[in-house]
Amino acid sequence: MQDFYAAVQHLNEKFSQYLTHHHIIAQRQITPVFQPIISLRDHTIYGYESLSRISHCGNITNPEELFEKARLYGMTVQIERLCREKALDRVVELGLEGMIFLNVCPALLYAENHQRGFTAQLLNKLGIDSSRVVFELTEKSLINDYEQALPLFDAAVDVWLF
Repeated sequence: MQDFYAAVQHLNEKFSQYLTHHHIIAQRQITPVFQPIISLRDHTIYGYESLSRISHCGNITNPEELFEKARLYGMTVQIERLCREKALDRVVELGLEGMIFLNVCPALLYAENHQRGFTAQLLNKLGIDSSRVVFELTEKSLINDYEQALPLFDAAVDVWLF
């Protein structure tokens, strides 16, 4: 009987984490912060890397845990999209100039529920020139076959898959 209660408690914890992720997405509880990228040549700000922070007080406070659990719960696309929306909105709000570095999970290349052209539409809507955006592939998911992935990366750039 003790095993049964332990299993139920474990399921309750997992369900609670799932609900926390759903709540973060539904309530848009991500706050972007920007790390300046400095040019070594002239010591000026070349651009900014957007980093996402969780803006709610819950059982998940670490961004790495947020992305890892999102992957486990099938919410990678929603979290990535929310982070990108919030980052680019904030770039405009702050009037940041220079390059914008956005972290992107390579798994989006394979995600069926990812909206192709999402970033291009968002950039157009916000009036941000696409030449200012650099996608940085994160280490959150491994690329096992680079030869297979390279054409996908090329296509992503061509049609703004990200």
